[in-house]
Amino acid sequence: MEELLTSLKKAQELQKKLDQGNMDSMFNILNQDPQLKKQMEELRKKMG
Repeated sequence: MEELLTSLKKAQELQKKLDQGNMDSMFNILNQDPQLKKQMEELRKKMG
């Protein structure tokens, strides 16, 4: 649960840096950050 909260905080910080609703930029950032990308993929698996 702790790692989930950390991932969400990182995602929120990234979101603040982006224009609202600019998903392409978010995916570009994820692709540039292998650690975060891996966490997001694991999160998707856990969520179903």
